[in-house]
Amino acid sequence: MPDPTKPNPISAYIGIGAAIGMAISDMILLGVPRAGWEGDLSSFSLLSQVSMWRIQIGTLMGWICSFFICFGFWYMKQMMAHPHPRLALIMFTSLSSYMIFGGAFHAGYYFAGAAWHAGDMALYDACIAQLKIMSYVSAVGLVIGTSLYIYMLAFTPNHFPKWLKFINLLVLQGLCLGLFSILPAPVGGFLKPTFINVATVIFFCFQLWVMKTKNPETRPGIS
Repeated sequence: MPDPTKPNPISAYIGIGAAIGMAISDMILLGVPRAGWEGDLSSFSLLSQVSMWRIQIGTLMGWICSFFICFGFWYMKQMMAHPHPRLALIMFTSLSSYMIFGGAFHAGYYFAGAAWHAGDMALYDACIAQLKIMSYVSAVGLVIGTSLYIYMLAFTPNHFPKWLKFINLLVLQGLCLGLFSILPAPVGGFLKPTFINVATVIFFCFQLWVMKTKNPETRPGIS
């Protein structure tokens, strides 16, 4: 019978692979040869510099990968399920909702790009306005999920390393964005759009590494 305190690493590997795939989709969709400090954070202005075939492929890849990234969040939920299964489930739901919004965000890039290339600026502006609203709404799930992750690591009995609470999505995204934003052309322009998903890859890798290097006699979440 499977040990409920030992999450299946296959979920983590799926999440890592999907996050890598989504980072590649971002490079296809929004990557251009420029410095990392140029342009806006969401790279809306780049749609005018990217061909429709790149927008189509990048959108489809991102939309598909966003679903499979949730497998990595499920691995985290299993890690954190003892002794707070309800909080772990809320964390999983919050982070998954954030990522599903990310898939919808990628789909929105397709409609905005199609409107731009068709010369329909009114439709383009409407699409961008909706994407901005979606980005604000999706941030709620990220903040709630990350807050619960930090709370369970910092304030509940567990055997995880004390430093693990600092390896969270918000911190990693900030570090990746800061690093990619100072990279010169042409590298910065290709890496900056990937900062969210590169941070997700690093995050999942740390969770997997912690579980693999823990004392086999130690059970996560039990003091």
